[in-house]
Amino acid sequence: MAQFDYYANTDGDTNTAFPFIVNIQDALLDGLNSRVVIPLTPLSGLEKSYPQNLCPEITIEGKEYSLNPSNGKRINENLE
Repeated sequence: MAQFDYYANTDGDTNTAFPFIVNIQDALLDGLNSRVVIPLTPLSGLEKSYPQNLCPEITIEGKEYSLNPSNGKRINENLE
């Protein structure tokens, strides 16, 4: 699993607000059973914009998302 790969968010409580997550954990820690991830927020329907320097916008599958580091967390699972 490479750092900065993205995955579908399979958590039923959060996958509507954050359909994808990005693995930001360095490969040095790949032996752990947890990952540090940052969610991606869809730009469509947002009521406010995020600061571009903190929350860069990226395109996945033709849709625009914003990286949302303020909601980053550790998850106890392997993403592969």
